[in-house]
Amino acid sequence: MTTKMRMQYFGMALGVAVGVAGLSILIARRRADWEGRFNGFEADLDAEQTVIVRTTLEEAEAGWVNWCASGHARLKNNYAVRFEPATAAGGTQVHLSGGGSKGTIREELRRYKQLLETGELSKE
Repeated sequence: MTTKMRMQYFGMALGVAVGVAGLSILIARRRADWEGRFNGFEADLDAEQTVIVRTTLEEAEAGWVNWCASGHARLKNNYAVRFEPATAAGGTQVHLSGGGSKGTIREELRRYKQLLETGELSKE
């Protein structure tokens, strides 16, 4: 193989590598634009707060539905909530984002956890 052919192969390989890297950057930027959008609603994922409740995943999900239906929730409508098993700590992780400031979200989760674990809310 001649030096000229090697340079041509090197140039093509370099072009492919740059193209793949550029495509990866574009995909990452696009994905960053998608972050926080859930079925047409937007939520600020930077303001996400998490709490661990001492209950099963199913009970935590049902408790959230009851929480919202009972009128206890003080959030705006543009929030996202997700539930994950908390295997190391036991119980369920509840992640909440959107619907208010970080303080509002943190307070909402505190009140939800209190009602779910104790069955009552303290008077404020």
